[in-house]
Amino acid sequence: MNFSEEFAIEKCRAKALWMLIASSPENVSIILPSGYIFNKSEVDDVYDYYLFGYSLETTVAPILQIIMALLGIIGSACILITITHESYSQGVTFKNFMVALAVSDMMFNVFGIPFTIFSATSSSYGTQWAALPYIVLITMGIINVSSLFSNLNSLCLTLTRYVMLVKPFYWKSRSNTWKQRFFITSLLLSLTMAVFRLYLPLQYRVEAVNETWAGEKLFAFRSSAFYDAPLHRVMGLTCDIVLPLIISILMLYFSIQIVAIVKKRKKILPSAGSPSQANKMTVHAVAQQEKTKDSGNINRLIFCTAAVTILCEVAYIYLWFLTFFLDEDSLSSDSCVDAHLVQTKLRNYVVHLISAAITNSIEAFVRMCHFYNYMIFSSVFRSQFMEQIKCKN
Repeated sequence: MNFSEEFAIEKCRAKALWMLIASSPENVSIILPSGYIFNKSEVDDVYDYYLFGYSLETTVAPILQIIMALLGIIGSACILITITHESYSQGVTFKNFMVALAVSDMMFNVFGIPFTIFSATSSSYGTQWAALPYIVLITMGIINVSSLFSNLNSLCLTLTRYVMLVKPFYWKSRSNTWKQRFFITSLLLSLTMAVFRLYLPLQYRVEAVNETWAGEKLFAFRSSAFYDAPLHRVMGLTCDIVLPLIISILMLYFSIQIVAIVKKRKKILPSAGSPSQANKMTVHAVAQQEKTKDSGNINRLIFCTAAVTILCEVAYIYLWFLTFFLDEDSLSSDSCVDAHLVQTKLRNYVVHLISAAITNSIEAFVRMCHFYNYMIFSSVFRSQFMEQIKCKN
């Protein structure tokens, strides 16, 4: 015998509504706060996508992110061990920026693991541990600042390489003290801009929402007053639109210029392609070719670093625009008046759910891969890293 059931809900939020739909039998109708009776069959076309997005958010993406974070921690440690050794032969500025990149990536990965675990396992109803939500907010702030700081450092590294190629005599004429000041200034400017990403944890506050059956309070996140402040919008636009656009455009420009300069110089340098040419080459020319080969490896490394940084910035921009246009936060009572609107809101939530899981995984990948880029593209780093391993053994 077929019969239908009806459940009334007090709040009209997309996440809670989807969870109710997923846990309900096929013949259940849901009475929304506006009085509209919503039937589960009305979202059959996107229900499978919701299940995919839910499993992606709670299982697949967290596992991948934790694995990438562990690989990133190992990679950052290897970078620091290799570069900080006195035998490493690259320039002081290049070494400093690589160290800054490794440290910021390590902070992202170290704090990202507990944040990912909490995000995947926590309940939307709250936790009994009053301190845990505050720890999560602090962790969220650290990983977001570290991520943007790392991207800004990548830009500074690419800019440094560009200046070294375009103005080689100017750069070589600068003293180590001047280069240290340049590095420290770049670091401080990058950190100042990266701090703007604190707008993400600042948009939340911790509140005692309800009690368990034993009378214990539950603490959960709620929107803070800062969420509606103009400064919140300014910081969000700056961190997720303006800075990513600037970083992407500059990284792309510098990378293209570096490739063009290297190709132009390769045509000028003598080639050892034939025996007659090889006999004519002087010792200086051979040394110059080896130096050019190492320089080409560094340029490929810079280009790959720029590519993954641009990928991360594009993910920032995409997710910000998606959140802005989809408005997935909640279904208010005034917004639940007809079937089409409810279906649209639920579809938007699914799109945002899947997109957020993918973009977060992209960010974790970018924060992982610098060491592996160095191993592939930098023969100097690779050889000196292997020497360090042999010495340890």
